[in-house]
Amino acid sequence: MNYLRNSRKHNYLPSLKILPQTKHPNSSFSTATVENPDTHQSENVIPANFPNHPPQRSHLVYPSNVTKKIPISQLCSKSSHLDQHQFSGTISSNKLITNYIRSGDLDSAVRAFERMVIKTTVSWNSILAGLAKKPGKMKEAQDLFVRIPEPDTVSYNIMLVCHLYNCGIASAMEFFHKMPVKDTASWNTMISGFAQDGKMQRAKELFSSMPEKNSVSWSAMISGYVQCGDLDSAVELFEIAPVKIHEFRSGDRMHPELATIHEKLIELDKKMKLAGYVPNLEFALHDVGQEQKEQLLLWHSEKLAIALGLIKMPAGIPIRVFKNLRICGDCHRAAKYISAIERREIIVRDTTRFHHFKNGICSCGGYW
Repeated sequence: MNYLRNSRKHNYLPSLKILPQTKHPNSSFSTATVENPDTHQSENVIPANFPNHPPQRSHLVYPSNVTKKIPISQLCSKSSHLDQHQFSGTISSNKLITNYIRSGDLDSAVRAFERMVIKTTVSWNSILAGLAKKPGKMKEAQDLFVRIPEPDTVSYNIMLVCHLYNCGIASAMEFFHKMPVKDTASWNTMISGFAQDGKMQRAKELFSSMPEKNSVSWSAMISGYVQCGDLDSAVELFEIAPVKIHEFRSGDRMHPELATIHEKLIELDKKMKLAGYVPNLEFALHDVGQEQKEQLLLWHSEKLAIALGLIKMPAGIPIRVFKNLRICGDCHRAAKYISAIERREIIVRDTTRFHHFKNGICSCGGYW
């Protein structure tokens, strides 16, 4: 196979990400990837099938017949007609919309959105992502998309995913070609779509022609070959990849370094309990005794991946984790303890948001 490689020489030092697995979307699964920590990290490493919500930026939009754009920087100026109370109200409304969508109450989210006086890019994209995740809401998503005054790359990526999962790969490809701007996430969405559809030749063509690849790109191709039974191509691509991939499932028994990982987790468990950590057995869903439940919690895929990162990566380098499901409450609490005990920043991206754990505190404030 001929794959385009970056001609630039890399000094690959370890960094860890966790990437989503596509074959078993409902299983607790994580994939660890070691790559160059100096590589530019942006929201593009997130697969587009998990719509990302970037920081509020660009402009504010009034819901009137005349679109009025106001740079956010003007909000703090004395000449602005918008006071701080209005801006705070917009942020609160965005949080409320996100909460409604997470709880599955899309109708309430839409009502809150329509009541907003000032809508930011985050407001529009949050509702659009909510519609994209809801089966049968393609028409509503399209109607909302054309209302966005200036859709950004995130807006287009959300609609791309909506086409893929509601109308199929052909519709998604048509929309992809019409997109005025594309980022790595756009390409990765299409590669994943073709791979999941078993069309690896088309996936390979996109992979070879995409301007810039990241760990998600390589993972999607390798996983696609494995799912299609083409293990030779999977191994060949794995060997030339600038990233090395480690896959974890809850209670994983397959990883070659599992004994070392378990040893590290047992060590962490003792330290966490001395610091006050108590396992939340509500997140151990099997009908077994307390001791077994605690062990099942300790072997959750998030913890396995974090432990591998602590083993493999030099001190000071953040551990990056991607989870294909929402991070469980016990793993969230444990990650806070581990970040403080190991003095290591841990960044977890689940299907909802980024969680930045540092010094025992998570950026979400326990709100996710």
